[in-house]
Amino acid sequence: MLPLALRCLRKELQEISPTEDIGVSRSTMRLITCMLDDFVPSGSGDDVKPPVGATFDDATKVQMVEGMFLFAAIWSVGATTDAAGRAAFSDFFCTLAAGEAPTGYADWVEAAPPALTLPPIPVDGGASVYDYKFDTASRSWVLWTSLVENMAIPEGSGFADIIVPTKDSVRYTYLLDMALQHNQPLLMVGPTGTGKSVYMSRHLVKGLPGDKWTPVFITMSARTSANMVQEQVDGRLDKRKKGVYGPPIGRKAVVFVDDLNMPSKETYGAQVGVGGVRLRRQGRGGGRERLGKGKGGKIRCNCICVGAGMEGGNA
Repeated sequence: MLPLALRCLRKELQEISPTEDIGVSRSTMRLITCMLDDFVPSGSGDDVKPPVGATFDDATKVQMVEGMFLFAAIWSVGATTDAAGRAAFSDFFCTLAAGEAPTGYADWVEAAPPALTLPPIPVDGGASVYDYKFDTASRSWVLWTSLVENMAIPEGSGFADIIVPTKDSVRYTYLLDMALQHNQPLLMVGPTGTGKSVYMSRHLVKGLPGDKWTPVFITMSARTSANMVQEQVDGRLDKRKKGVYGPPIGRKAVVFVDDLNMPSKETYGAQVGVGGVRLRRQGRGGGRERLGKGKGGKIRCNCICVGAGMEGGNA
């Protein structure tokens, strides 16, 4: 199914931000990894406990894996396209999941594709595959709208401080939290004014335990340099030992980079500010000696979350 979904993405859909097949496929695997908690042993040392999933029967495991894959494919392969592309991908993916050949793909589908044992995504009534979350506990598809909590606006709140929970805020916050809890990077791309920065910053500040997480906020501009990125990250981290920097002991660090697309390109087309973020993601010090702080160093950062618009200095 994944090769066919990738072919649909390349041949029929328009992406908001260009991707490569290997990157999208890796995102699928990362999302599946985030959903395998039932199959991961808990505890450590002599107190290791077997995973809950070890007691599941084979039929249950098959349905869980099927649902995880479908959900991961939707929010990796199908997440990079625009609104019109999502409608087309939803129809395509439902047809493919039902074991049928979408129009124009008969030569690419096996003569007798294996049938899924998981109930199909209920997209009747104008819904799409993007309107549902796969619940691993019940092995069923749950509407995102059913997860929206009732909101009571505090008396005296300013208009700018009121954020009404919606289907979008619920599903994007869910995906963000899932990536954070499993130390996976996340890139959120969209037009200006769609709430990328609000969703991320609100969850990092209010949705995560303050005694376990250290958020680092970086807002880029056309003049952001690699040294500026380094200074902002280093300013929130402690020196663990010689050449090693990280959050306070017992905490995890998450770096939120806003407006990744903004740094201007230099003579040869590179964006030096983005290069600083890339070095952090790869676990390198990245020019520490230029700031007079020694001979480089390692940064222990658990996760990097990025928000990017569709314009600016991006290549």
